[in-house]
Amino acid sequence: MVDQNSQNGRSAGKTGKSIAMGRVIQFFLNLYRLQLGVSRTVANRVDARAIPLPPGASGADAAYELCIKYDDQRKTRRMTIGMASGITGSKSTCFKVTYDDLLVVKVPPHPIKSLKQYVEKIHLEQHIADLLQPEIDCITPGVAAILGRIPRFYERDSLHPDVLEKRYLARLEKFPKLQKYLMIGDSFAFFMNLSKHLFVDGVIRKLHAVGETLQDEIAKNTDTLWRLEAFHERYGMENTPAFFHINEVLTACDPVVTALLEKHGLAPQLPAYTRKQWPLNYLAGMPFEKGGLNFPDLFFDELRAALKNVLNTHGKALHSFRKTIRAYLRNKQQGQNAKHLEGLITGLLELLTRLNTAQVAIRDLKPENIFLVSQSEQSSAVRAWENEYRLGLIDFETAVNLNPVQSTALSQPMLAGTPYYSTPAHIFENTILKNLYPDVKRILHMQDWYAVMAMLFEVVVGRRLFIKTGRTVPIIIRVKQEKTGVGVPPAKIYTLTSRFFWKTAREEFRQNVAARGKFLKVIRPGYTENTAKMLLDEARLSRKQIITVIRDRIDTQRQFISPADRQFLERASAIGTKGYRFKWLNSPEAATMAPAVQARIIHFLKQVESDKARLDNLQKAEDFLKPKPLKLSVLKLLEIMFEIISGSMSRFSAPVSGRKNKSAE
Repeated sequence: MVDQNSQNGRSAGKTGKSIAMGRVIQFFLNLYRLQLGVSRTVANRVDARAIPLPPGASGADAAYELCIKYDDQRKTRRMTIGMASGITGSKSTCFKVTYDDLLVVKVPPHPIKSLKQYVEKIHLEQHIADLLQPEIDCITPGVAAILGRIPRFYERDSLHPDVLEKRYLARLEKFPKLQKYLMIGDSFAFFMNLSKHLFVDGVIRKLHAVGETLQDEIAKNTDTLWRLEAFHERYGMENTPAFFHINEVLTACDPVVTALLEKHGLAPQLPAYTRKQWPLNYLAGMPFEKGGLNFPDLFFDELRAALKNVLNTHGKALHSFRKTIRAYLRNKQQGQNAKHLEGLITGLLELLTRLNTAQVAIRDLKPENIFLVSQSEQSSAVRAWENEYRLGLIDFETAVNLNPVQSTALSQPMLAGTPYYSTPAHIFENTILKNLYPDVKRILHMQDWYAVMAMLFEVVVGRRLFIKTGRTVPIIIRVKQEKTGVGVPPAKIYTLTSRFFWKTAREEFRQNVAARGKFLKVIRPGYTENTAKMLLDEARLSRKQIITVIRDRIDTQRQFISPADRQFLERASAIGTKGYRFKWLNSPEAATMAPAVQARIIHFLKQVESDKARLDNLQKAEDFLKPKPLKLSVLKLLEIMFEIISGSMSRFSAPVSGRKNKSAE
């Protein structure tokens, strides 16, 4: 329970996020008190509490009943609150709150106590939004989202939102005591009203929800689950083991049900079909059918207990069966939703294209920060991408302008991101990145590519692409802090942790894409001309950069210095370079070398070989991207995007032999 006397944010044993959530709940409890007109002057006669409601009342979010008792009156209302995706780094803690409307509340990591600093933060996000609009719809924090709900700030006239925002800010500056209405704990907080919009994370959940469908599939296909021929027709012969698993369970249930019926003297009265149906009803979590008969409540209590015992002893068989049914439903649902999936993918790619054109990197793209803007009068939550909606953005706290006009220096964006959609480059400074990459702006843009690639997989499959990889990001942050503290150069920390990250990402990418390849191959989104051009341009740029890396490696080594050797290494394919390595390794020259020297040369040749393999892949990617109009499956698109992203971010322009790389100067 949250109450205004106990919520001081210092409760023992609470995490920082739970303390912040408690403060947000207290903030809305106080807002409710203000809306009721209950003055603080009678606070000693007021009992204000936020009472948690049972789980499941509002999905994954926590629901609370806000209760205000005063002057023999009791007023209540509900609110829900949930955490946004896990944030890594120094970013604000974000909550989604339903209080009349859907609101996003951001609590900064370090208290903001100055109105000037608070307004500057708001203006920074608005500046990024101005760079993107009108091509991309944006919602930024504003004081009106909260102040407009407090009686003393009500405006009689209907004002334009910008005019209202300026009027509120002027009042806050003139009357500093009013600033408390925007503070959570000891800091200003940021508020956004999202009441008119549906977010991509909600769309993905809806597209892939199988909960109620799973219940129906189990409970309403009794004949299919008992007859092998019918089972094959519905679920396929490849799932035959699941048929025998569920029959093992149902066969074990039958004598238990029969014995219980005989115990209560009901066996002759009950149709055989109903007796077979009961275990399936229980398995699906649905009420028992009574077959038109009256049964004592005690009978069904005993039936539930008996079936629970049987099912508990067949856990592996049930797991196999449920897994098969879920896979069947998922494939069926994906087929039915193919057009919706393709539309959403087209929208995400177009969003990335427009960010590229605007020369802005958001650096924290994720489904929770992308909303749908309807372009039709229809209010359908999920529909195909046929000029019916476009995608907009919220939260520009980590964003950066890649083409600053007033200064040649690139601003240092906030070092933060959401683990499942971020890379090591999100948490290292520009000064480090620019010494390791030929173009730090492109690396910042590739951060958005990585997030969009992860979301494309999530849209189609309904699960995250980089779960294991995402867990490495907090580890990298900890390693960075520890190693920096003992004097390890930041560039060395970055290269080592980045290699670990990309090795994990490559393995997880291959596993997940291979596991879902069948359906990823079926989904073929539409590509706008601008998106197709962006993809081809990036593939070509990646190929040019890898050619530069190869030439630099060859120029900076001192073993193969003859013009013929250098020319061969530049022109040879990956297979040719591999053959050259084995030939050299078996040469008399290699045999006379010290093992350490020999190892360095082999390492160099393997690096060139790896670069050549990537060069070949990029050439194939270009060939796939050249046709007009572009027609690529999501599978091929993901493979191409991962090749461009990982190649650009996992290979550094650091010198091979110690000489500074020209491209990094």
